[in-house]
Amino acid sequence: MAIVAEQKEAADKLGVTARTLRDWREQHPDFPDCSAGYDLDAITAWRDRLAKKGSDRGTQMQTLKVARAAEALKRDKIRTRKEELHLQEQEKELLPRPSYELFLANILSGLADWCEQLPDLLAGECCKKCKKAIGPRIKAELDRRREQLAEDLKRSPQE
Repeated sequence: MAIVAEQKEAADKLGVTARTLRDWREQHPDFPDCSAGYDLDAITAWRDRLAKKGSDRGTQMQTLKVARAAEALKRDKIRTRKEELHLQEQEKELLPRPSYELFLANILSGLADWCEQLPDLLAGECCKKCKKAIGPRIKAELDRRREQLAEDLKRSPQE
């Protein structure tokens, strides 16, 4: 090997972090002199003699990336499951469309039948003077409103 001037470059060539190299220099008085640069051969011999491995930066970074990806995957699975459960809960609360349409059709049909009977019911409760006029008047008003509703339904957007 050679002598390197920069601490970071020396750390990269030795396979440790710059911080580890700096800590070795500060904490061990027998660390090789680096005043003229970092002698990689001397540092390697010193490290082998003391069995100092330093930190395996590449392996640590890869391990951290894998652990972070696993955590992100776990969070995504939990979030997806939570959304699925929420959707299932909402679907249980909703009526199937055919049932809903049948319910509305029955209600509206019953209401239409009652509206057809309404003029006769009201005419039966009126005095003799109003009897002849009220039935046809109410029937005409109901027919007008029914036609207006039909026109409104034709203009509304269909699914």
